Amino acid sequence: MADKVVKYGIIGVGMMGREHLINLHHLRSEGVAVVAIADPHLPSQQEAEILSHSFDWSLEVFSSHKELLDSTLCDVLVVSTPNMTHFEILMDIISHPKPHHVLVEKPLCTTVADCRKVVDAARNRPDILIQVGLEYRYMPPVAKLIEVVKGGSLGQVKMVAIREHRFPFLVKVDNWNRFNCNTGGTLVEKCCHFFDLMRLFAGADPVRVMASGAIDVNHKDETYDGKVPDIIDNAYVIVEFENGSRGMLDLCMFAEGSKNEQEICVVGDIGKGEAFVPESIVRWGTRVEGRDGIKTLKAEDDRIKYDGLHHGSSYLEHLQFLFAVRAKGAQAPAVDLHDGLISVAIGVAAQLSIEKGRFVTIEEDELMSNEQLFFGLSQALCKFPKETDKVLCHFCFKQKKVTNGVLAIDHSIKSQILISSIILLKTALDAVPLFSKYAMMVRHCCFRIGELIHEDVLHARVPFVARTQQCFAVKAGIDGLLDIARRSFCDTSEGFSTR
Repeated sequence: MADKVVKYGIIGVGMMGREHLINLHHLRSEGVAVVAIADPHLPSQQEAEILSHSFDWSLEVFSSHKELLDSTLCDVLVVSTPNMTHFEILMDIISHPKPHHVLVEKPLCTTVADCRKVVDAARNRPDILIQVGLEYRYMPPVAKLIEVVKGGSLGQVKMVAIREHRFPFLVKVDNWNRFNCNTGGTLVEKCCHFFDLMRLFAGADPVRVMASGAIDVNHKDETYDGKVPDIIDNAYVIVEFENGSRGMLDLCMFAEGSKNEQEICVVGDIGKGEAFVPESIVRWGTRVEGRDGIKTLKAEDDRIKYDGLHHGSSYLEHLQFLFAVRAKGAQAPAVDLHDGLISVAIGVAAQLSIEKGRFVTIEEDELMSNEQLFFGLSQALCKFPKETDKVLCHFCFKQKKVTNGVLAIDHSIKSQILISSIILLKTALDAVPLFSKYAMMVRHCCFRIGELIHEDVLHARVPFVARTQQCFAVKAGIDGLLDIARRSFCDTSEGFSTR
């Protein structure tokens, strides 16, 4: 029994908040007590009070997290509110004069930008511990597989495959979890757990993500205030890591007819391991021993006093965090803010990949989440003509061989194409100085182009205007025949205008 009771407050006492309340009740022999809750939803308050009274705990009840903070009743806070509220609540906790240690439910926040702001703010509060609720690490079969991998039994990890086939999202207060703007998207809301595990198994950070997903079955007949849910219910996601390993997620949320909800497979260069939840079976073997050498065990953890919704992992999560809190700075949280940030970044990249239909790099994901930088770049990119990519390819890539078709092109047509391309390139380069990284290259290119092309020339998309520009873009004295042709064109035009 600890010498001092650690006092907890729970912010958000919906389904998960009450799950935390029950887990903490089963930890009371470790010297913990829930003394306060905060939730603006009256029915949730009432259900939490009924539950706490059954545990002989008397609660102070608040309607807002700020009231709970100002009460200074608590040592530790559990944040289990809807995803889109995490950022504001965490920033308020971090900035409060009294230090409160925090266990925040996943995802850390719904955007990478907000996650980064929390990480940055927390650096100024070394007196506060913050752990992110990525508790799937603690499920006994998953924890055993992590032990096998980290012990080197599989060698260097090359592939991680995670399948979650399960039931649809549950109903939450005010149906907040039916919309991407509230959850961050299914691949953030639900799958940050699996991206965290992939990274843990791979032992490296992600570099790029490719995903395909859709809303095929669930929630299609639902409407809320006239809006149809936009959360996907199935997806495939591929994650590439900086050490060359790859992860794959197979998600289906209309697969209730599954024996196991989660199946995890890790393959190294010398062996393979698997974990099954809720069956709680772990198997692993080596390439040398083959099928006959596979080891199988039932994964259990005698410390668990309450299985709850996540097979005992929430209980172990609280137990580990309590140890860190009691260590008074000598022990870091097992799942820190950086872990939470990366798990969100992968999910956001996957959501973006589905939207764009292409690979998304983590750097791109982070760039797009930085609103100020993204806005500035967006303004710069707006100045680029749409055909810039074609011109860059024209200038940067040589043909493997010169075909008869290319040789047959009339010299005047080739000159027209070249002039058009140079005008387009000039228009693009006029915008590039906004990117200081390329300033030297830009100045050199602009100087060379400026020797040949008039300064006020801009790319045009209208065919007649474009042809006229091609004719008059090149400075006088560069090509004598062109100078004569332009003079003839001007004289003819003036002749028509005077008639």
